[in-house]
Amino acid sequence: MKHCLLFFGLLMLVGQLLAENDSRSHYELSFDSANVHYNEGNYTEAIESYRAIVQAGYVSSTLYFNLGNAYFKTEELPSAILFYEKAQKMAPGDPDIAFNLQLAHSQTVDKIETLGDGTFSKWWLGVIHLLPADVWGGLAIAFMVFLVAGLFGFINTQKVAQKRLLLFLSSSALVLFGTFLWLGLQQHSYQTTIAEAIVFSPTVTIKSEPNAQGNQLFNLHEGTKVALLESVNGWYNIRLADGKTGWIQEQDLRMI
Repeated sequence: MKHCLLFFGLLMLVGQLLAENDSRSHYELSFDSANVHYNEGNYTEAIESYRAIVQAGYVSSTLYFNLGNAYFKTEELPSAILFYEKAQKMAPGDPDIAFNLQLAHSQTVDKIETLGDGTFSKWWLGVIHLLPADVWGGLAIAFMVFLVAGLFGFINTQKVAQKRLLLFLSSSALVLFGTFLWLGLQQHSYQTTIAEAIVFSPTVTIKSEPNAQGNQLFNLHEGTKVALLESVNGWYNIRLADGKTGWIQEQDLRMI
């Protein structure tokens, strides 16, 4: 009986692996086809192909980046920025994504200055976004292993010189483990808890209250990035990089 269960279990595992491999092959073929459309200058067809892949549940920074490029070529600036932003969240240290995103933002109407100097803040965000969360986590695990190995060696060696060296290495591994773990948690928090969106309406008036009767505060234009603070009855309270806040209807935004 045990042998039968093991056999059926192996069959199920093999079937699952084959299905995943077939699904992956289909994704790669679709992605290659979309790239062919893009390289031939058929940007509308490329967008349709890339979006079909996204709707099928496959996402990657490369897919989002290529989709952003296709939208940029068709001069659909808000959609280009949206997918560049999505790509950057998945690959925050990619210089090509950062360059194209900056280029797209430079073509928007609203030129919003970051509140204050922000030099240190920008530098620190650059450090956090240097690597994805899973890479920071992998580095933390690696140094945790070094820490455990160093402590094991420290406990089991009798030589004073070796003890001092192992203690120094273990202490360094502990510091690096904590640093990489914290960076990974910060990157994960940025990806999952910081809600941001792109304005998609050509021009929208920001209100002082979450209703049409609220006072008019200022106007925003398509392609502008906003942070989402709270939602009330189809309205979002937003904050800009310069600190301004106000209310905008949900229909005027697309979530990153």
